[in-house]
Amino acid sequence: MTPGSPPTRFPPQMALPCRRSMNPKTLTFFLVGVSFLALHLWFLQAARSQQESTWGGSTEAAPAAPVAAQPLTFSPCVANDSVNATEGFEQLPERIQDFLLLSGDDDVFVHTANVLRYLEAQPPDSHLFAGQLMDGTGPIRDSRSKYFVPPQLFPGSTYPVYCSGGGFLLSSHTIGALRAAALDTPLFPIDDAYMGMCLKRAGLAPSGHEGVRPFGVQLPGARHPSFDPCLYRQLLLVHRFAPYEMLLMWKALHNPGLSCGPGHEGSS
Repeated sequence: MTPGSPPTRFPPQMALPCRRSMNPKTLTFFLVGVSFLALHLWFLQAARSQQESTWGGSTEAAPAAPVAAQPLTFSPCVANDSVNATEGFEQLPERIQDFLLLSGDDDVFVHTANVLRYLEAQPPDSHLFAGQLMDGTGPIRDSRSKYFVPPQLFPGSTYPVYCSGGGFLLSSHTIGALRAAALDTPLFPIDDAYMGMCLKRAGLAPSGHEGVRPFGVQLPGARHPSFDPCLYRQLLLVHRFAPYEMLLMWKALHNPGLSCGPGHEGSS
């Protein structure tokens, strides 16, 4: 929630074999991606089992069909050939080239140690859906926006409370509740708002967490986001990072010589 790619000199859609082992950070992103893929498949299955319905009226839902196990298949890694526009790309170390080529358009920096520390303190059999709360947000009626929603899809003025799609954390218990709620919740093109609709139908509510920053980190009065690593040490995830910025921040946060003075750290 991704601008167009600049002209490149790489062959389009160049397939590359994935032969190198993944480091812990890459593995974490992979596991998170698989989790969201599974959730997406559940929602697709839900759409097939529900009757046609509209927001302005109601219809009796058809009995839910058993959800058959869907084997996960993975396509070969495809190069992000836009990185050819990066100055000095061919002179970069091989591991950096691999990251830039195969990282896609990811723009969320995840401080995995902080995320794991937070999740380990949360019981997986309890409700958890935490992120940046969006309360009182309504549909965008400007047809020129990529987030345009016409009244035919949602006639109301505000969405149920939800968490920004820039990043959120949820438990396995909540995933199950969302899957059940999706059976009776018509699909909707704004994904994070749809999560809020499913949570509301499930009788659950999202919660806010100061460590999730989907709109970046910006100091009061500053015109641009701050990349001071001391402001990121206690955060969980931050949206709107370029791939090279992720590399720089990851290295800075794991620098043993990083020193942050009193009051010079981000919110927890």
